[in-house]
Amino acid sequence: MTLWLLSVGCGALLGEGDNVQTVDNNQGADDTAFWGVDDQLAPAIEHEPLASPQSASDYITVEAGVVDDVAVLAVKVYYRRQVDGSFKSHSMATSGPDAYYALLEPADMGSAGMHYYLEAVDTSGNLAYAPEDAPDAFYKFDLVD
Repeated sequence: MTLWLLSVGCGALLGEGDNVQTVDNNQGADDTAFWGVDDQLAPAIEHEPLASPQSASDYITVEAGVVDDVAVLAVKVYYRRQVDGSFKSHSMATSGPDAYYALLEPADMGSAGMHYYLEAVDTSGNLAYAPEDAPDAFYKFDLVD
C-alpha cells in the first residue's frame, strides 16, 4: 500500500516508514500542472443582508451561501462598529453544503450600529466580496438594547 502526502512548500512531515511518497506543489499561483484545473472564476456569494434593528445584547448570526467551480477555501465576515475606522474579521464555519455562518459577539457591538461585508476565496486564490465593491461598500444594521 502506498500513502500519498501533499507537501506544500514545507517538505515531508513523515520522515519514517516505507512506501511514503510526497508531491511538492510549490509552483506559485499556477497550480494547473498539479491539479489539472485552470481556475479563473471567483466564488459566488449569496447573502441576505441583516435587517435593522438587531439586539446589541444577543449573538448575531451572519449567513451566506458560497459556491465555486472548483472549491471554496475560506469565507470570512469583516465587521466594525459604525464609529470605528478598521474592520475586524471572523472566519465563517460551514453549516451544510455551500452554507456558511458566523456569530458576532455582543461584546463587539456598538450602540450606533454595525458595518460588515463578506469575503470568499477559492483554492486558486480568486476573491469575491459581498457587496461586490467591499470594503469600500458594506452592509449596515442598527442596534437596540
